[in-house]
Amino acid sequence: MKRLKGKNWPLSLFFLVVAAAWINQDLFPAEGWALGTADMRALFYPWSEFVRNSLFQSRIPFWDMRHFGGTPFLHNPQIGFFYPPNWIIFGLPINRGISFFYLFHLWIAGWGMAKLVAFLFADDRDTQPKFLGIGLGPLAAGITFMLGGFFATRIYAGHIGFLATHSWLPWLLLATGRGLDRKRWSAVSTVALVWALAILAGHTTTLLYLGMIWALFVVWFVYTDINRNSRFSLAFGTASLSLGLLISSIQLWPTIQLILRSGRVDQGGYEFATRFSISWQQLMTLIVAEWFGEPAKLGYWGAENFDELSAYAGIFSILACGFVVVALVQNNRSRWPVFFLALSLLGILIAVGDNGFLYRILYVTFPPFRVMRAPGRALFFFAFSGPILLGWVVQDLFNRPFYAKRILPKAFWATAGLWLLLLLAAGASWWLAPSPDLINRRWHQLQTATTTGGIALLGLLLLGWLVANPHRSGLVRLGSMLFLLLIGLDLGALGQKLVTPTPMTPYWVWFDAANAPETSTGRILPWGFNIFEQNGSGQLGLESVFGYNTLENGAVTQLAASQTDPRAKAFDILNATHVVSEGGLGKFTDSEIGLAGLIRNDVYPNIRVYPRPKALPYARLVGSYEIIAEQEGQYARINDPEFEPRDIVLLATEPACGLSSNQTGDLDEVTVTGREGGAIDLTVTAQASAMLVISEAAFPGWQAELNGNRVEIETAYTAIQAICVPAGTHQVALRFRPFIFLWGGLATMCGLLIALWLRKK
Repeated sequence: MKRLKGKNWPLSLFFLVVAAAWINQDLFPAEGWALGTADMRALFYPWSEFVRNSLFQSRIPFWDMRHFGGTPFLHNPQIGFFYPPNWIIFGLPINRGISFFYLFHLWIAGWGMAKLVAFLFADDRDTQPKFLGIGLGPLAAGITFMLGGFFATRIYAGHIGFLATHSWLPWLLLATGRGLDRKRWSAVSTVALVWALAILAGHTTTLLYLGMIWALFVVWFVYTDINRNSRFSLAFGTASLSLGLLISSIQLWPTIQLILRSGRVDQGGYEFATRFSISWQQLMTLIVAEWFGEPAKLGYWGAENFDELSAYAGIFSILACGFVVVALVQNNRSRWPVFFLALSLLGILIAVGDNGFLYRILYVTFPPFRVMRAPGRALFFFAFSGPILLGWVVQDLFNRPFYAKRILPKAFWATAGLWLLLLLAAGASWWLAPSPDLINRRWHQLQTATTTGGIALLGLLLLGWLVANPHRSGLVRLGSMLFLLLIGLDLGALGQKLVTPTPMTPYWVWFDAANAPETSTGRILPWGFNIFEQNGSGQLGLESVFGYNTLENGAVTQLAASQTDPRAKAFDILNATHVVSEGGLGKFTDSEIGLAGLIRNDVYPNIRVYPRPKALPYARLVGSYEIIAEQEGQYARINDPEFEPRDIVLLATEPACGLSSNQTGDLDEVTVTGREGGAIDLTVTAQASAMLVISEAAFPGWQAELNGNRVEIETAYTAIQAICVPAGTHQVALRFRPFIFLWGGLATMCGLLIALWLRKK
């Protein structure tokens, strides 16, 4: 394989223009609107607002006090604070920054795919039409990949980190392939940097699939290379991945720390891991994208969640798979088509999850799959491989014109026959549909199948004409542009419905909750709200014991879940002073059941606010403690009707100090003098030594000082902080200083220096 010659900027500019035209006016959405729906409004937009506001206040947002009784914020990789392209969002107005973030990643995805295909299938005898120093096949592959339904669906759902991570795969394989091909150690630095960018992009579970594809690529490269050098390849791959992990340490180490303490790890199990498995009939959407509708305009009636089960790569990618199968039957020993065809099949077998056999094998034998979810996401294997196969087929048809003249008419008539059968089946189903709703659905299927089949047949005719008239250069170039336009029309039928802005305003009931006088102090306990609406409270300045996050501090969420009751003592401990509900609390305010303490208080027509009179202060002194080592034992004690958390603090081990008395009742006062971000300042006056209990989540990185001297922080009630204070008046300062970012940052600097040294060498 020879290195591509010529300048890169015209090709780069071409894909940038295509990406900009695809997003179009949505690069500058109206104020309060942004590209994306559920996850964008519920997660990424509020996160970006918090980061931006914190930076404008000259504060790095290591800690978020608004949710889960306080939570480590930057530990979550999906926030992508250390991912350079995310700075577009933090620097620009957020909604426009999101659009330009998508623009950047669509651009690098298409550009990288085109260069990868050109590299894999480089041939001195190549006769396909050339544009911008590259062939028609690579251009078709790049456009198909960047505009495909997989990326369009991610934009629609707001899976911002998910899209970013996947967009680096072409560059990762390109850099790896070049390094292995030239046997140069200096290429380790390039591969490692791309690996680091993919890791820092933030979607950690996606990295498993990227790692699988990359590892299989390396193995196949070595297996099919004439000058096999397995030792070098193994060392090259190990060094590249290790250096990439080292460069990403500034985010990777804190992420691992949070994962080990996350409640999500405990949600495992085969049922959890196989949720959003794609059904076999759902694979029809790989041929006709809207066979089960779409959620943006028409409505969706397919299995489960559209966002997790969609990966349309264009009708020409499907046709390319057919061409590759025929080539293999005819004993065409091309190096890469068989690999990417097998990769597509592997992705489909994983994507069907519990509807097939492979996922269970991987779940049992490969531990990372035990914390995975949504097998349907493995359709990315096809969304990635399909465009590559299309690029090879286009090149192969031009390089073998006599073969193309034989195969293209057969492909045309076979496609026409299958299309006709599909239309007849859809038409009969429409005619026999028993209900108006079903009639409308069948009519939509008939329309979309007609459009898709028409584009497929027109594309085959156009390719046949281009191959048969290679010397009519002007018309061939025009026809090639028409072929690329057909690809865009095919993908745009779905993509342009999904790539559209939606309002990012928090759920409307939170505006009433924020204006309710009862919620101005303490935390709120949201009850009965959809998880996707939880973060809206924080956007309006409310502090909550709940929230929505992909990774949660497991200790707090498990404490909150220890008793499903808004009167539970766990919520007293977490300083939940009021319950906020949209439709009332039902049985929990039924006087016949005798649930005293929650008194109905209608503040606004849209919400109900219920005071929780037993809620404990945010910071308080407790004169007695009990030692219960087991987590479940502490939960049982907390939920014991006889237990009073106001007088007793539960600890897992003996505290660093002994209490001089086990008195109860008033121990004088605690005043919160400052509380912002990861900084808490208190003035404490104690009659005798006591435990100062602060209803802020415990997590590694918190440090406490008593009158300027470092003191140890205890974990109380399994989840919050406590420190020993002697009698007298004291100044207490707590700071969240996660030094793991410092050590991770130093490791990242070392990795970058090594990469620079390798590059120069």
